Amino acid sequence: MSYFFRKETFNLNYPLCSSVDSEPLLIPDVKEYKDFYNWTKSLPNIESPEWSGLPLNVERINRIRQAEALITRIKLIQETDDSELQG
Repeated sequence: MSYFFRKETFNLNYPLCSSVDSEPLLIPDVKEYKDFYNWTKSLPNIESPEWSGLPLNVERINRIRQAEALITRIKLIQETDDSELQG
């Protein structure tokens, strides 16, 4: 948070985020609302997770956690079925 909320963020061409695999996202040199609006419209539709301060492999990490949670739920269901068969 301290990266975004400091006085340097208002400087022209301040990198809002630095990217390993692409150009950094810079604050444009615009003064009019329509120019800023046009700049936002020119941004890519798919953004890098780095723009939000996340690691590049965030999707993989999320899928691993989802798989681990699924395995835990399956084990819980299997344990319930096993106890019903024994009892």
